[in-house]
Amino acid sequence: MSDPEEMIYIMKNTDKNVHLLLDVAHLKISSKTLKFDLVLAIKKLNKWVKGYHLSENNGKIDNNENFKHNSWFWPYIKKKLNYYSLEIYNNNIDKILEQMKLAHIKLKK
Repeated sequence: MSDPEEMIYIMKNTDKNVHLLLDVAHLKISSKTLKFDLVLAIKKLNKWVKGYHLSENNGKIDNNENFKHNSWFWPYIKKKLNYYSLEIYNNNIDKILEQMKLAHIKLKK
C-alpha cells in the first residue's frame, strides 16, 4: 500500500470498520519514488484515516526526523482524532516533550 490509488482501492474493498493509520513520512517518500502528488494523495486518503504517525524526512530516507512548525503535512491532516504517534528517533526527553508540545499546538488549530 504505497500508492494512493492502491490504498483507495483496498479501502473501498474492505469492511467499513477498517481504517488507515497513515505514516506521513512514508507517504512523502512514496510520493517522490512513485511520482505522485503528495498533497492530493493525503487529501484523497483522509476519508479513511483514523490516526497518523508523525515525523519528517528528506523524501529519500525514512530517518524519522523531528517535524517542524512548517512541516508539509500540518495543513492537510485531520485534527482532533484519537490517535497521533510521534515516530521520531534519536531524541532526548526534552526534545520529545518539545515535539509533543508542537504537535498539540498544531492539532488545536
